[in-house]
Amino acid sequence: KIQPKGDLNATQLNVNYKNLVRGRQENAAVRPELQAISHPEELELGGVTHRLQKQGELNRQARDVKKRKEDRAERRANEAKRVKRLTKEELRDLVFEKFEAKRYWHKTDLANALGQKPNELGPILDELCDRIKFGAHKQEYELKAQFGGQGAA
Repeated sequence: KIQPKGDLNATQLNVNYKNLVRGRQENAAVRPELQAISHPEELELGGVTHRLQKQGELNRQARDVKKRKEDRAERRANEAKRVKRLTKEELRDLVFEKFEAKRYWHKTDLANALGQKPNELGPILDELCDRIKFGAHKQEYELKAQFGGQGAA
């Protein structure tokens, strides 16, 4: 029974409940014994020794390191290809060539095809192309009519 100040009145609790609480307290007071192991590598867990687990982990780490190095080398190679800055005139010529092959281009697709960053390509696209705002080719660029394109319809 709970008194107004929040204390539990143990006078009306039955004997079974008191025994249950006492048993839980005794179980909680028991701590498992610790074993001293001279060589942790030889401790067996579920039939597999720590040494084998450790070796497998080392092999996995070595593979991960090798994979990361390969990925890093590939990224550097891609960046080296992509960073080649072109003059404005060269970029304009390349944009015209790409628009001869294909009528509509997304900015990022064109930038990837040319190996340039999209923000470097933006001013040239604004100068040479119309951006389509509606329809099937929304957010794509089309060459302006004055440059031989069909222009924004």
